[in-house]
Parts: sequence; structure tokens; C-alpha cells
Amino acid sequence: IDKDIIINGNGAVVTNDGSANTFDVRSGVNAVIQNTKIESTNKKYGIHIQPGSGEVTIDGCEITGTTSTMGHSIWINGGNSSDVVIKNCTISRPVNLSGYNSSIKNVTIENNTFKNGFGVYAITLCGDLENIKISNNTYGFSGLARVHKDGADNFSFVNILIENNTSSSNTNKIVVDAEVEELYNAAVANG
Repeated sequence: IDKDIIINGNGAVVTNDGSANTFDVRSGVNAVIQNTKIESTNKKYGIHIQPGSGEVTIDGCEITGTTSTMGHSIWINGGNSSDVVIKNCTISRPVNLSGYNSSIKNVTIENNTFKNGFGVYAITLCGDLENIKISNNTYGFSGLARVHKDGADNFSFVNILIENNTSSSNTNKIVVDAEVEELYNAAVANG
């Protein structure tokens, strides 16, 4: 996606069996993707939000895939220049907030149903993150979120709100990798 666009799939199924991501939102682009079922068979991402992307809304979509067919449902690759909203979706693979190369700011993930199974967290968080809201989601077996180290040892969580999320299987809410546990605990202590 290299121009501002609104995609209303009206329930249409988009299947990706090639070598690229199903939707790739480029730098400087505002995009709305709604009411679309996204399937992948190639280990890429359902939606890749590139650094420098503008305002992106993903609403009412179903993103399906398995460990062998989809890397991540949605990959936010840092450096977004405006709000990203993911709402009212059914999602089977993780949403990754990767503030590895550049900070991710102003992301809302709400009212989604995550169908994550064994060993798969609904959301993965790493790097520099600011103004992130994760609320009113339902998540599956392995837990809501995994906090992990990025390749450059960046870790800065500022104004991260995680509230009112429920488990469909009574699992742990957040799992923190040992490498970032001390930094994560300090971020929580500082609000």
C-alpha cells in the first residue's frame, strides 16, 4: 500500500500464497483496512506496518494462520508517525510491536479476540514503546503478552496501559523474558 487508502473488504477473503506480506503499509501512507479476512500460507505477515507509516486503522478483520503458515498477524516495525488502531478483530497469530530500530508510539489494541494457542502469545513487545493501550481483549492459551529483548538491547516502556483483558483459558497474562525482567520491573514501578 503506497497511497492513502480505505479498504473495506465487506467480508472478502484475501489469501497470500506468494513471497511477500499480504498487506504492506509503506512510509508516509494512511490506511484503513476493515471487514477483510486475511489468510497466509507463506510464513510472512498478514499486515506489515513499515517505519514512517501514517495513521493506520485495522477494524473488524479476521487474520488467520498457523505457526507453519504465518509469521505474525500484524507487525508494527517502529517509527510510525501517527496513531495505529487495531480493534474488533479476530487474530490467530501474534501482533508484534517492535520498537527495535525506532520507537513505536500511540498504538491502541482493543476489543479483539486472540485465538492464540500453545506457545503463542497474543502480543509481543520489545524495544522503545510509548503511549500504548492494550484493553478489553480476549486471549487464548499461552497468554496476552510476551515482553522480550530486542537485538540492540533497547528497552524503554513509557505510558503503557494494559487493562481489562480476559483469558479464555485462565492463563498467565504477561510473560517477561529474564533478559529484560529488571528493566520491565523498573518501568512498572515508575508507572
